[in-house]
Amino acid sequence: MSEEQAQQLLYQMQMLENMFGELTQKESSIINIIREANSAIHSIKGIDTKTESDSLVPLGLGAFVKSKVKSDEKIIINVGSGAESHAKFPETNEISDV
Repeated sequence: MSEEQAQQLLYQMQMLENMFGELTQKESSIINIIREANSAIHSIKGIDTKTESDSLVPLGLGAFVKSKVKSDEKIIINVGSGAESHAKFPETNEISDV
């Protein structure tokens, strides 16, 4: 094997290592999104079973405000591209099962 071939193989190995690192980061992001979605689904189902629930609403930077959530109120769901959907809790459970 010539030195030029060894350099090419080394370059290819470095490129593959970089690609692997990027894929690992993307995988981690997807796993976090799935966990957050499962948590949201679990919370929605828990609220639906009660007539009224106490909740903490995040304001940002670790600040929260206490609130009461009623199961007969509508929930707002982000459906992407800045669009949102309004649905009552039973309808939301149907959406989350998809």
